[in-house]
Amino acid sequence: MIEETVEVVGIEGGQVVVRSARTSACAQCHASASCGQKSVAEWASSKWVDVPVINPDQKAVRIGDKVVVGIEEGRFVLASALVYLMPLVLMMAFALTGFTVGLDEAGLIGLSMAGLLVGFVINRVLNQRESTSAHQYQPVLLRVYQAK
Repeated sequence: MIEETVEVVGIEGGQVVVRSARTSACAQCHASASCGQKSVAEWASSKWVDVPVINPDQKAVRIGDKVVVGIEEGRFVLASALVYLMPLVLMMAFALTGFTVGLDEAGLIGLSMAGLLVGFVINRVLNQRESTSAHQYQPVLLRVYQAK
């Protein structure tokens, strides 16, 4: 379970809205002090993000409470693999197929882009199909860490 301590900023029905600090891999990178990408990322985005969280046990929380939320690691890894790897794998498979049948460079590029597009479309279809059970990818309130 991937866990994070966050602050409650709202309560809406059976869900709790929490505010989390937006972090990036730049914080762990050794080149972060001299990297232009870090500067662009900090300039372009907010440092905080509000996220609705499921409260399955209906724990008593108030605005300002510190709570621990979590998401199942396996689901997170699966979703990441689908979003990032499937389009790339299909792009490579389409390119290899084109190479095998003897396409020229322009044909290989076109077929590769078609494979990438097919991967994006498959992700979109899977996402729409899973939207009825999208709560499986939503963080869950695990415990109240510190009451205000």
